[in-house]
Amino acid sequence: MHRHSHQKSESVYAYAGELNDWWNTRKRIDTKRPNSIAVLPFVNMSSDPDSEYFSDGIAEELINNLSKIPGLKVVARTSSFQFKGKNDGLQRVGEMLRVSNVVEGSVRQADGRLRITVRLVDVKNGFQLWSETYSRRMKDVFAIQEEIARKVVSSLQVTLASERSDAVQSPSLHAFHLYLKARYQASKRTQESLRKAVDLFQQAVSSDPSYASAHAGLAEAYALLASGGYATSGLEELASESKTAANNAVQLEPSLGEAHAALALVQFRLDWNWQACEREFRIACELNPSFATAHHWFALYLAAMGRSEEALVMIGRAQNLDPLSLIIATAAARVMHFGKQYDAAIAQCQRVLDMEPHFAEAHLDLGMAYLEKGETDNAIQHLKKAAELSPERILVLALLGHAYGRAGNKEAAIEILQKLESMSFHRALVLTGLGRTPQAIEQLERAVHKRSSPVVYLKVEPIWATLRAHLRFKKLLRTLQLTK
Repeated sequence: MHRHSHQKSESVYAYAGELNDWWNTRKRIDTKRPNSIAVLPFVNMSSDPDSEYFSDGIAEELINNLSKIPGLKVVARTSSFQFKGKNDGLQRVGEMLRVSNVVEGSVRQADGRLRITVRLVDVKNGFQLWSETYSRRMKDVFAIQEEIARKVVSSLQVTLASERSDAVQSPSLHAFHLYLKARYQASKRTQESLRKAVDLFQQAVSSDPSYASAHAGLAEAYALLASGGYATSGLEELASESKTAANNAVQLEPSLGEAHAALALVQFRLDWNWQACEREFRIACELNPSFATAHHWFALYLAAMGRSEEALVMIGRAQNLDPLSLIIATAAARVMHFGKQYDAAIAQCQRVLDMEPHFAEAHLDLGMAYLEKGETDNAIQHLKKAAELSPERILVLALLGHAYGRAGNKEAAIEILQKLESMSFHRALVLTGLGRTPQAIEQLERAVHKRSSPVVYLKVEPIWATLRAHLRFKKLLRTLQLTK
């Protein structure tokens, strides 16, 4: 997987000036994949509604197992779980997810017993390719998961790489339940849920220290807390914990793509080790070609390095694998934004808001794109909406302060600035908007010293355009090894 071969062999994904051309081309490519599958969330048939995490977790684990199989395109959890609790026909599901096959099932657990019913359907004709009901003890859950994966790939006539799964030891049942609960929380992507996820992943690791997936999940949760604008203090500790957990995961299970992706995220957002980061991202994508999150994060890394065309290729792959993911669709807009394609970014954000009008990240990115277009009223409107929808994210407030400054509303900008004591990166945003360049650069220098994660985008974020000619800013880029 080399950068130049990507640009030539997959130039169909490259941005050519019109978002619709890129989007429609991507859709045409998707339909050529016959071995494509989505696993819908399993129905919780248990009497206890709190066991929802378990039925969701069984489906998610099946997605993870299937996604490791070469030659099989597996839609990511985010997209397939959009159909939870809905009665969409399977043909409609297949059209929206652009897959040929769907797995659906149900889970009932009671008195230490487990009953899982599962079926595989060809969505084009509704033909049931395979179905089975498993009624066993709870401790047999890992054997059931492996058997379901084998039956699915056998029905699709795909070769199963059994040597990988055979080499991995199953976790303890208690650790597995904790892990599924942690994943259930982590998928919500809020500050509170991520902290709950950290606690549950820690419990899973304590229960079974050899559980690589739990270490990988812990690393990801720590990294998202540290880099997602949720935490304003203790960043070094979060980074250290994330790095330790990621290294543990890789050492325990070198073939686990999620572990390498977690390590790459740490190296990208927290360690700033660009060469190691790219190596780990490539390993993650090779080990698990259907892991949309790895492609998503890799795309943002490539964009941060100024490699816009490659970033579009990679985010296109992520969208192929997770077509209904709001965060990945918004990341595509951010890649376009970093490449100064503001009209395309605006159109992409509007697509996302058509899907979910209250998605804070899309309002945030739409506001930033409008800001660079000089449409400050529209920018402030969407940034205010993002702040309203995501009040725990200080970064959103700081961007709103930046926009107020550029719009000439110094009073509103200064009011926000006063709320950002000791938050160097966030203060730099507002000060830049106010035109206070020396003070802004001073705050950025402090942010780099504190290893504040958003500085990884200093090279490409248009917000910093007025600072780029200054020697101290150029020195910061060299310190980060983003330029020579």
